[in-house]
Amino acid sequence: MEGGYWVIRTLVSGKVVERSKFFAGKRRPRTRKKGSTSLAQKDRNMNTAVRQLARGLNCNVEESWIFLTLTYDEEHLPQTVEEARKALTLFIRRLRRRCVEAKGFWITADKSKTGTQTRLHHHMVIDGSSIGIQQTTDKSVAVIEDGDALQDVWGNGFVYAEPVEDQIDRTPLAAYLVRQAADEPGKKKWRASLGLKKPVVKSEEIVDRAGELHIPPGAEVSEIGHYDEETGSQYVRYIPAEKTQVEREYIGFDWLNGPYAREMLDDEEL
Repeated sequence: MEGGYWVIRTLVSGKVVERSKFFAGKRRPRTRKKGSTSLAQKDRNMNTAVRQLARGLNCNVEESWIFLTLTYDEEHLPQTVEEARKALTLFIRRLRRRCVEAKGFWITADKSKTGTQTRLHHHMVIDGSSIGIQQTTDKSVAVIEDGDALQDVWGNGFVYAEPVEDQIDRTPLAAYLVRQAADEPGKKKWRASLGLKKPVVKSEEIVDRAGELHIPPGAEVSEIGHYDEETGSQYVRYIPAEKTQVEREYIGFDWLNGPYAREMLDDEEL
């Protein structure tokens, strides 16, 4: 294509690799395609939010992290999403006053996992190092280090707690959260604490021809996006096969954390 070139960007989040190929430079006019509507744009925005949250989860979630669902009883049910957000903010502050870091990600939700409207609630994926989960006959009870139940600290309804499912690529968890999140114009569907690890742009390669993206042999493929023959663009996501220590020493650098890892970027820049 005249007047430009293709860029292949490789992004690493934890053990997950994403590669995207896109055209940079002057584009030739494209005809409006079926699906180029506000609804299609909404779907693209949703997919972007899922990918951004998944990157954060893949970079940060460890064995000690837990999944919380916070509900409201009739007495404390907020009337608006903004009121619910404020209630969650106050809860996080109370946790931190009790020396619970509450490092992680959270959403304010008004939908069920099927997308139907439901009463306001919250989901949190946080570091549970200072929170224990005690199993009773019918439910799991989260208890902080001073012995108080997390539900008492919340004070607005029930708190359900469980370990985060052991996955390398947590895109399904990100999709579960984002699809339930309340819609507020101009605001992100999810929030996160400060100081979390960010995805790293490992490389940006300029190429002069189109063609589908290569996936390394032995990789566990999570997603292969449609290859656009007109623009040469494509997206893939995979988990590379583990390299042995001998292989890492032979090539001279750690493929994930080595000297070729570029600067960390904020989600808005990815």
